[in-house]
Amino acid sequence: LLRFEFGHGSFARTKYVLTHLNGDNCPVVKRGRFNAMKGDALAQIGSTHTEIQCHSPNDVTLDLVLEHLLKSCISDGELGAQSSFTITQMKADVELMLKKAKEDMEKMTMEPERTAGPPSTPSKITAMDLK
Repeated sequence: LLRFEFGHGSFARTKYVLTHLNGDNCPVVKRGRFNAMKGDALAQIGSTHTEIQCHSPNDVTLDLVLEHLLKSCISDGELGAQSSFTITQMKADVELMLKKAKEDMEKMTMEPERTAGPPSTPSKITAMDLK
């Protein structure tokens, strides 16, 4: 399950994408059993805005996800048929979402301030730690 937030302020919208991976190397019977559990998984997850089926985790790219979401947003009328909302704008919103997540993570990893003694040194998190 992937979560994205697009837009700002009162126009912000959260979108959920179900990623359904059916590996080519998975035996047919096992794949059938796993697919039979999809309904139970959806019941636990709740509603999603779109679903992407792929055969490998490498197939799931940001462009693919955003293309599916863009179609979903337009088809549900949320952005309107005349909307100029583009994948480029969606990518910019994703970048903002990632930047905010990194900032929140940095705040969480900083030690609380001390009232006496030497100042504490915050832990450093690199972009690689968040991938």
